Amino acid sequence: MSLLFIINIFFYFYIQFIKLKYISSYFKNRKFASTNPFIIVFLFKLPVDIFKVVLGPPFILSDGTYNIYYNIAILYTTISFVVDYTLLRFSFFISNKYTFKSSTYTVSTKYSRMIIASVFFYFLFFLFFFLLSNSSFGFFNWLMDPRTGYQLYRVGAGQFWVLAISCLSISFTIFTIYAKNNVTVFLFLVPYLYSAFLLGSKGIVLEFLVFFLIALWLRRLNGLKKIFLITVPLAFIIMLINFFNTSYNGGVIDYKAVFAYFDYYVNSAMYYQEYYSGNIDLFYGKIYFSEYWNLVPRGLYHDKPFVYGITHVNEHFFPGAAEETNTPAFGGPVNYFADFGIIGVILLTFLDPFKFIYYFFLCQLLKKYNYEELKNNLFLFLLFLFFSAPFFLFSLSFPLNMILLFLISVVLLFLNKLRVSK
Repeated sequence: MSLLFIINIFFYFYIQFIKLKYISSYFKNRKFASTNPFIIVFLFKLPVDIFKVVLGPPFILSDGTYNIYYNIAILYTTISFVVDYTLLRFSFFISNKYTFKSSTYTVSTKYSRMIIASVFFYFLFFLFFFLLSNSSFGFFNWLMDPRTGYQLYRVGAGQFWVLAISCLSISFTIFTIYAKNNVTVFLFLVPYLYSAFLLGSKGIVLEFLVFFLIALWLRRLNGLKKIFLITVPLAFIIMLINFFNTSYNGGVIDYKAVFAYFDYYVNSAMYYQEYYSGNIDLFYGKIYFSEYWNLVPRGLYHDKPFVYGITHVNEHFFPGAAEETNTPAFGGPVNYFADFGIIGVILLTFLDPFKFIYYFFLCQLLKKYNYEELKNNLFLFLLFLFFSAPFFLFSLSFPLNMILLFLISVVLLFLNKLRVSK
């Protein structure tokens, strides 16, 4: 069983390295080609992934790496990665046959106009944050304790949280790309990070830091490698300190409580054990189709069910937890498997039209992924915003995400006075 675990883990990470290598091939023969935004994101997420997959479950599970259902969870995740990589190659193959003549539409940008846009979206962030915090918890209470506000007081006002984080992300992205010099970008980093901190999730702050490094890479900052070598370990240490602090009890660190935070694949193992024991049946599309309740804000439709999508599985193990906005996550493609088994994992992953479109336009962005193109081509900048901006359009499903992206493009067009050249 230990051999199965080693093979499982090897292929789990190997397919991710292969995917990263393929995407990185689009950056060859470019300055700073030894790294790129996708490598930066991967390296920041790698420690968390190691804890979720390699360290957490064996520490939590009584039989550790010998747990067959944990190994099944990793195996099915790896299969989904292989299918996803196949879809990526197929999408890129199609996309490489078509090149949008986006240079036909150029935006004559000016520093003052883009800074106005950044300020405008920051104002919208503050407005939505005020509406969110004042809906139940209170504005000043939220300022004093953002974490409690985030965990307990978003019910019925979740749309304001989503709009707040997206507007802050837009403002930060525009500012870091269009600011005149690197010193200005560094000076405004702390205010933006504090604003992200107010939204209550430490993950948001980390995402903003990662994007900051991407912006510095685009701006070709000298000494970036040194900053990167310092920042990645520092972020990892801060993450560990946070986990240990939350598990510090009576002068003793509860290590099990630390590892218990990374229980995604423990939950998945629990599901597969229940399924293969015959205690839970497949849902036959109920999970997939009910996901569209994500499109309906609870503040607009108070009768929106609490149990939909993957929460059908949550409800089996944790009855009533969804209504309390406490839904433990499952690692890997449990949502697809729970509908149609392993066939669902393969087919629903490959036949995902949104993922195909996602990869298709990602390829279009990669063809001209450089600082000057992003600054002067609105089409490319919007693609960059969509693919790279931290927590942008977070938790918004199609078509709501496209509607918001369209409205953002209208605002930027208006502020920059679109000029069309033939």
